Amino acid sequence: MLSMAQALERAARLPSISAVLTQALEEMNKPEADISRLATLLARDQGATARLLRVANSAFYGLSGRVSSLSQAVTLIGLPTTRTLVMAAAIIDRFPKRDGGTFNYLGFWQHSLGVAAASRYLAPRARVNPETAFLAGMLHDIGIAVLGCCLEEEYRAVLDRVHAQDCAVTEAELATLGFTHNDLGAALAAQWKFPSAIQEAIRGHHDLNTETSPLVRVVHVANVLAVTLDIGDIEGSFVPPLDPTSWAALHFTEPELVGVLEAIDIQAQSAMDLLSEVH
Repeated sequence: MLSMAQALERAARLPSISAVLTQALEEMNKPEADISRLATLLARDQGATARLLRVANSAFYGLSGRVSSLSQAVTLIGLPTTRTLVMAAAIIDRFPKRDGGTFNYLGFWQHSLGVAAASRYLAPRARVNPETAFLAGMLHDIGIAVLGCCLEEEYRAVLDRVHAQDCAVTEAELATLGFTHNDLGAALAAQWKFPSAIQEAIRGHHDLNTETSPLVRVVHVANVLAVTLDIGDIEGSFVPPLDPTSWAALHFTEPELVGVLEAIDIQAQSAMDLLSEVH
């Protein structure tokens, strides 16, 4: 049986983030970042530039048609948001697309960005930072990406068990691997030095209790709504049960639900511009 350490060792073979984006992220982490220098750095990565401008001009940030340059984009949407989008694009690029394989690359990232967009939309209701929620939502199933891209044989065995026994993916993972994609994703997020709150959201968005944090609850609800809206595709997935405490914590009334779903669907489609250079 594969160990967690072996799975992480395989994940370590993924391409590293480009030097340009690494420098850009370092610049954005400075107390007084230089927007001109940041724009110059980002301009050296044409894929990142195109994605940033597409998303900035989409319904996702409500700036349709107003952004024409990198400096303007950073100024209008702000450094935290720019950092989130750059990091999201960099993470997507670490996982190479493999046409015709077991892993549905495009469907996975569509689902992940749908959950990210939904998490960002729901975050203010739970007094959670929207950009933290976006990254937590995007990374919530990152363990599946590791299995699909780096451990294809093991991933196929998990899916075969799901189909043969009509069981949940996590149940099949435990029986086949000895750990779940949530465990693997949280461990990977720790290696990549994401905040503990994001690690917790990855590990716990299916396993809630009275101590569950607001961020985890947001990602849990976002995942349920994204699956309900059929955003993206992950083989073997089904609509998970909605935790009533998490839904109640967002203070939505039943009549609001249709509007919430419509808004999330629109923002999810806009967020998918982050995939425009890779499919």
